[in-house]
Amino acid sequence: SKGPLTGTSPVQPVTLAPGVGELVYSVTALDADGLPGDEAFVGNPVATVGDDMRAGEVRIVSGAALDHELAPLRRHDPASADAFGIDLAALPFSRPIDTKSPSPPLPPLLLVGSGTHAFTYFKLLPNSVDLRTF
Repeated sequence: SKGPLTGTSPVQPVTLAPGVGELVYSVTALDADGLPGDEAFVGNPVATVGDDMRAGEVRIVSGAALDHELAPLRRHDPASADAFGIDLAALPFSRPIDTKSPSPPLPPLLLVGSGTHAFTYFKLLPNSVDLRTF
């Protein structure tokens, strides 16, 4: 179902690939692919990445039944005990209001917490200027 979630939203199980473990530390939902319906982001900060124990990762699940798992999100340079995915949030993001030519809303930013850092993930819209290149 399309968000937002409320206290009366139906419970929907999320099926993750083997090896994730039984304990999930954090969950958020946002539309990451532009298709109808939100994706579920599931933090697993105790995941082993390569040889790094407890480096952590974020599992991403999509589909109407939340049964299609995408590639996990991991730090570029994971390290042992990073705890990447210990916390997750979807941060609403907007551009300045232009009453003359209103623009469509921007997708929220994905925030991922680790033991010592917070990371922001976003997808550029078509014809957008990447501000990181200035």
